[in-house]
Amino acid sequence: MVACDPLSPMSWMCAGVPHWFMGQAALAIPDLDRALDIDPQNLPVQWCMGYTYALVGRLADASRHGTILAGIGPDSPYTRQLLGLIDGLAGRSAEARARVAAIDVAPLDAHTRFHLAESFIAAGDHDRGLDLLEAATPGFHPYAFMAEHNRLLDPVRGTSRFATILATAKQHADAFDAGERSGGP
Repeated sequence: MVACDPLSPMSWMCAGVPHWFMGQAALAIPDLDRALDIDPQNLPVQWCMGYTYALVGRLADASRHGTILAGIGPDSPYTRQLLGLIDGLAGRSAEARARVAAIDVAPLDAHTRFHLAESFIAAGDHDRGLDLLEAATPGFHPYAFMAEHNRLLDPVRGTSRFATILATAKQHADAFDAGERSGGP
């Protein structure tokens, strides 16, 4: 994609994000930096950079991007989700829960619900996080990321409920893969 449109921040974002799903989140940073060089006010790219830093445990850097997001789109679910995630990871559970509890979940897509689940889990509200993961999994099911690479899910990883969600994600991922190989929709 970068070769087709090297001046688009979204091209660079799309080049970096797949590293998350392979357990190499830090490798996304140079591509996301390039995207931000092109458009520093791009909300999705700022969110991706903040999320990447959260994934690799660089909370000060994640927080810097969260602050920028708050200036760009203070009421965006992604802004609230990232700030809640950072608060939760920093041990500010009450603040994290307050940020994410204000989000209206009804209109959110599966991807947003997935990341919101991470924020609730980081805030210590594992039941709410697992509820959101269950709701997200039919539409967003990055099985290997969930099973192996996403350390944000570690607090619920040993639970039977997470194991059930993970099995469902694997079924959806396998069905998707089979459809791609057979030329299905």
